[in-house]
Amino acid sequence: MANIIVEDLHKSFIKEDGGIVEVLNGVTFTTNHEEFVCLLGPSGCGKSTILNIIIGLITDYSGKLILSEEGLNQKVRIGYVFQTPRLLNWKTLKDNIVFALEATGVQEEQRGKIAEEYLNLIGLADSAGKYPLFCSEGEKARVGIARALAIEPDILLMDEPFSHLDEITARRLRIELLKIWSKKRKTVVFVTHNALEAVYLADRIYILSQKPTTTIEQVQIDLKRPRILEDIRLLEYQKEVLRRMGI
Repeated sequence: MANIIVEDLHKSFIKEDGGIVEVLNGVTFTTNHEEFVCLLGPSGCGKSTILNIIIGLITDYSGKLILSEEGLNQKVRIGYVFQTPRLLNWKTLKDNIVFALEATGVQEEQRGKIAEEYLNLIGLADSAGKYPLFCSEGEKARVGIARALAIEPDILLMDEPFSHLDEITARRLRIELLKIWSKKRKTVVFVTHNALEAVYLADRIYILSQKPTTTIEQVQIDLKRPRILEDIRLLEYQKEVLRRMGI
């Protein structure tokens, strides 16, 4: 059972001129098992920095980070979906997923079957042999999600994965993401600066301030799933979230 506890997280960076930029100033949030949590804040406020601390790419920070109820980081497997898919253009879609499975130690005889399973999950089973350069941005985004899920993570981190897409494609992928999540039920931390995206996707939203970033408050989204984007209650939640953000 994988949960995340973040308490009073602080992080600063040293600039080239020797000055200090304070990015995180007391960020606090938690997740529950199989919960979909969104971190909502303005662009440049340090949301990606938070994810990089959770996954271990940044280690020089202060504050508390506990992964899993036992607090044993090494027992938790984390999947990461980037802002752009970062697929290897010289490998097919299937082989991009196989490559991730190989890197995490999955046995060779299982990799192809698992890759095909997740391509089928995202609706691209017939495109397994395509190369990324011949795929749409929406297709590549879906493969990025499948690649992260194929390693069977306990926690899935998603760093604004739809922000580079046109709104029509992004809207379709949000719907597809929730269908996939309803089947796999991973603990998800999804960062975004889009309030409507957050209220549509999340069980809970943590609102973050401008940099130096702190947690302003949390908002529980008490709407049953599946949700409809045109639901007036969803739009009311969006208004409330924007109000709490001071917008």
